[in-house]
Amino acid sequence: MAKKYYEILEINETASPEEIKKAYRKLALKWHPDKWFNKPETERKVAEERFKKITEAYFVLSSPEKRARYDNNLSECNSDWDGYHEEWEEYYKREKIRLREERIRLREMSIDRVVDELGPSLWVPYSDWKEKARSFANNETKEFAQFLESLSKAAEKIEKSRAKKREKERGEKKATREAERKSHQEEVEKKINLQKKVFDEIVNEMYLNSVWGEDLNSKLWEPYKSWDDKARTMSITLKRGEESDELKEFKEQMIKAIRETGLKNQTKRKEEKEDEKRKRE
Repeated sequence: MAKKYYEILEINETASPEEIKKAYRKLALKWHPDKWFNKPETERKVAEERFKKITEAYFVLSSPEKRARYDNNLSECNSDWDGYHEEWEEYYKREKIRLREERIRLREMSIDRVVDELGPSLWVPYSDWKEKARSFANNETKEFAQFLESLSKAAEKIEKSRAKKREKERGEKKATREAERKSHQEEVEKKINLQKKVFDEIVNEMYLNSVWGEDLNSKLWEPYKSWDDKARTMSITLKRGEESDELKEFKEQMIKAIRETGLKNQTKRKEEKEDEKRKRE
């Protein structure tokens, strides 16, 4: 019976070389014996057999010559395969080691990020973890997988610790931003309250002295349209919790001008009353 290489790699017969390679890599890494070291013996044997079939399928389909012969002689595949047996055995050994190297490279992406925090006791007497990983002989699958597993667990623990630290930092930053927002809001409220206070003081002086904006010299608030327009603009520069010197000075100038104008108006009204009295007499 012909071997169903396309079916083994889960691809169709028109698959491109790139699709064949992608499918092989996915399945080979999934069924590589190193990944099944801690499973029951029956499952390990199944994984080994699946891995061999996957590697055999790729061995044939990745070669244009072998693939052409396979496609043209599906019914004679077994007899064709006999001629490749010795070459296949060598290929299988190389591929098993190559995929082991690939697993090491895949681990590098996660382990190298935290390697400075991993204890060197994990790979003593070797200079680093990659050197120890490559030191395992072909028949030491279990030990090799256990070593990678211990590294991964240590790296995962460190990553979780880092993630927890990052989460804490994000929480602290959020709390800081919230405190700053609250502080800003309080400052804005203080500005509004101080602005209202300044307005109330000036308006109160106007009321007491019977003086209004049109009675005052506009030079006090130039180039603004009115005194309250200038006060509102200047209030933006308030310091935390107190009036700015500029606004304070403006308020004092306004109150002084209001009182002086009020006094002048009072004197003027008094003189006008006296004139009217003299005229009546």
